[in-house]
Amino acid sequence: GSGSTALVFAAQALHDEDEFVALKVAKQGAFASRDLVEIDILRRLNHPNVLGFKGFFVEEGQIAIATDFVMGGSLQDWIERCPDGMSNEQV
Repeated sequence: GSGSTALVFAAQALHDEDEFVALKVAKQGAFASRDLVEIDILRRLNHPNVLGFKGFFVEEGQIAIATDFVMGGSLQDWIERCPDGMSNEQV
């Protein structure tokens, strides 16, 4: 998928061939200070409604952030499938 500042890919975890992670790669090329802020926030968050932080790496000036992988599309996809709104369970 893609957003305004990044592309997101499903990637196979290095330590477990049965596990996949979401890999977010910034579109702008070189990583920015906001990427470091995002990493810091994700590291400290532990909530069932927030993707878990798996790690990050920098290669050739490009940063990639790994989080839990969730099947079923983007948040935008979910919103579009529920034109009358989402239930508390879905939220």
